[in-house]
Amino acid sequence: MENLLKHKRIVKDNEFDKYEQEMHKLFSKLDSLKITLKDELKKLRKNDNSSNACQSKVNTNGKLDSETLRAWILEQAGKKLSSFAEFKGHILNHALALESLTKCRKENPDVSSDVRRNIYKKIQDFRLTRIAYGTASAPYLAVKCLQQLDIQEEQNFPLASKAAVKDFYVDDLMSEANSTTEALDLQAQLIQMLSSAGLVLRKWASNCNELTNLIQEDLRLPKASLSIDDDTVKTLGILWHPASDVFSFKVNSLSLEGTLTKRTLLSTISKTFDPLGWLSPITIQSKLLMQKLWKYQLQWDEVVPPDIAIEWKTLSKDILFVKDFKISRYLFLDPDNQFQLHGFSDASEKAYAAVIYCRSMSNTGQIKVQLVIAKTKVAPLKTISLPRLELYGALLLSKLMDFTCKAFDIPISQSHFHTDSTIVLAWIGSHASRWKTFVANRVAKIRTWSSPTQWHQVSGNENLADLATRGVSFSALLTSVWLCGPEFLYNECSFHPESSVPTLNDSVSTLNEKKGVKKGVVYNQLLQPIIYQIQMIYFRNIHLFPN
Repeated sequence: MENLLKHKRIVKDNEFDKYEQEMHKLFSKLDSLKITLKDELKKLRKNDNSSNACQSKVNTNGKLDSETLRAWILEQAGKKLSSFAEFKGHILNHALALESLTKCRKENPDVSSDVRRNIYKKIQDFRLTRIAYGTASAPYLAVKCLQQLDIQEEQNFPLASKAAVKDFYVDDLMSEANSTTEALDLQAQLIQMLSSAGLVLRKWASNCNELTNLIQEDLRLPKASLSIDDDTVKTLGILWHPASDVFSFKVNSLSLEGTLTKRTLLSTISKTFDPLGWLSPITIQSKLLMQKLWKYQLQWDEVVPPDIAIEWKTLSKDILFVKDFKISRYLFLDPDNQFQLHGFSDASEKAYAAVIYCRSMSNTGQIKVQLVIAKTKVAPLKTISLPRLELYGALLLSKLMDFTCKAFDIPISQSHFHTDSTIVLAWIGSHASRWKTFVANRVAKIRTWSSPTQWHQVSGNENLADLATRGVSFSALLTSVWLCGPEFLYNECSFHPESSVPTLNDSVSTLNEKKGVKKGVVYNQLLQPIIYQIQMIYFRNIHLFPN
């Protein structure tokens, strides 16, 4: 009954034709066996509730385009894009055809079945001999297949086995090479290794025309022409322009028509996908707006207050210009560049943030600095002192730096940390046991990911994390140094002046916080001297005037 209601809903929503096309495409592509024997059909339906059979279900939302159904996990997306930016060129970007993951065993073919229900045609039953995309086990089996190929084929395909584990995310591969020859070797190994497991690689794209021309036409990405001019490739929710080798964002129209509720506002804000935080000075304003809205304690479908609506109207107009934002994919000047990672942390009463830049220097002394990743968090609703928020920012930076170093596969010793808070530097410079619990716990975590000698003090004007804590307009963001880093990182000899780590007394470890007045304690403290005086007068009178 439940499946029948879903079927009627699909037909009512005029999505039946799309569903029929997708199913026809599935059965025409996959190895399937049409069941004609009645006893086989009875057997299939009898075992339908058993553990070795599963019935495919209709997507009641009617969203049948698999390209739009993929959910990208923020952290994993960040890892893949960070690694994607390390190499100079000849990028290979293609999709793994997960519609047919792997063939089923011959002795147990009833793993997946589907009953095609069509009100215009006679019901037909099919048995799939491959695990279909969309089943619960499909993602696990896809990842497990790649891991098993890495183990079995490491000797035969060294480049491909490494890329299969490191560069795949779901069914997308973003791999890289420093030369055309190396890229061709990688491509050939990937095709041969995955073909041995029945996995076909399609939708190839590259920022090198020479490499693109060598790829079979039916395996190229349809949107990318031979010249790949003005064409873009969607890479984990971000647009990649192969010709110019830059990333950009595609922002859908933020509709302001109709009633603006808490639900619609959150849904619209979530449409801006920024896994690496490149738009942090813009997106932090949306986060702060949602926090402000939460204070009103509205229900999901209640209309937002007028001040929220006015603020959102202004912000939404600014977000539409994000489509003009572009950032270079390649971080270095040359493949053999020496490079460092420089992180900045800052906090305000509203939010705290961390941002990391890559500083590379060529053999000729040329220096390039570019934004790598940023992250912001709104301050808690509970009032917290600014130095403690600065400590939150330092902790966020240390975590983000550890994440980035692992993505780049470099030691964290090549990283530097910058903050404009003297108190935070003093806390980090001393052992955590000196401070009280709140400070001690966070300092201990910071010191596990960094050394006090890696921390430096900068002025407030040079701390670019400040932009992400208060937010700026898009026009101000483009004219700022947010993408290219502060000026002192371009100094060839000394990237930053030496500064001694400040020290604090134990008595100010918690910034002389004001404690609440306790009436009972104050009363006893005032009463004790009076009691002492009364006792002295009593004993004196006894001594001077005995009975």
